[in-house]
Amino acid sequence: DLSGFNADTLRIVDVCSLCEGAMELTPRLNTLFFVPWVLNIPDRAARKSRFFTMTSRAYPAGAPAYLIDCLDPHTPAAVQETTVKGLRAAFPSVGHRHTLFIPAAGEGLKRRRLTLSKSSFRRAGTAG
Repeated sequence: DLSGFNADTLRIVDVCSLCEGAMELTPRLNTLFFVPWVLNIPDRAARKSRFFTMTSRAYPAGAPAYLIDCLDPHTPAAVQETTVKGLRAAFPSVGHRHTLFIPAAGEGLKRRRLTLSKSSFRRAGTAG
């Protein structure tokens, strides 16, 4: 259980595992959701519905959410900013390169605007 970590901690979640009930959301942690595109596969409608139910219960509706599309470390990322409530409407555009980032949410947490730059993405083994 990672819920005891502070708000500056980053949690990585596999969307498939989350939707299969293997874990719970921890909204007080900054969270990267990998492979969200699988929820757009037609036979995954029930999992997609479960994902939106889980996120809407765990996070405030107005909490920021970022869909990050990054081809490689040399290409600037395209970031679509939305809210937890707006995820359902934004999800049809999610593809294989997307990662979803939802910053920590809850009382007493400082909000910081997400800033991504080319230097945010470095190849493994490089200094930075």
